[in-house]
Amino acid sequence: MSTAIAHGLKHRGFINEQSKHQSPDVDIDGVAMMFSPADIGMSAIHYGTLMADGTFAPIEPSLDAQSLSNRLECLNASAAFVTIELLPTLLSACNLAGVSINESRIFITQGNISGYTSLADLIGEHKGLCVEPLIPLMSEQELARKVALISYSSGATGNSKDIMLTCCNIVTTQLQFDVYMAQHSTGIYTSSKEHPRYLL
Repeated sequence: MSTAIAHGLKHRGFINEQSKHQSPDVDIDGVAMMFSPADIGMSAIHYGTLMADGTFAPIEPSLDAQSLSNRLECLNASAAFVTIELLPTLLSACNLAGVSINESRIFITQGNISGYTSLADLIGEHKGLCVEPLIPLMSEQELARKVALISYSSGATGNSKDIMLTCCNIVTTQLQFDVYMAQHSTGIYTSSKEHPRYLL
């Protein structure tokens, strides 16, 4: 699924000069946002975006059009995965933010609606190419700069802020967790007085 999504994004010109962010610290070549409740396809969309050399940005589905428009102004998303129910909110937010996402790169995650490609159709159109992996080869320096995920703070003390996590950030977090679990647990998610199951 991820490889088919990656081919589909590439085929539709997901990364172009307009979608690239300019920053001295990190590289963001194209953003695919997901405006949807948690969905079984989320991991495939995230990995497919990375395979297409892009950055994944999940957006909480509770946002109204005005709040979403504030996110869109910063994200510069060139693709969006959205449910049918949230599509009107996304389109209103794009108008408010003065942002345009090409309709060929707006994908409906559940169901079908005229004028837009469903996630199932996107995968179906490109599943024959799944033998050709698209995972980009990067040096350590590139991995340290390449933003894999943009998440958002809760906004408890002010406006919600975007948090840019590079490929190295994500891998390092997973390695730290693996080491902790190996050293302090008799089995994953088990607990005892000496080694409680909760960790920061």
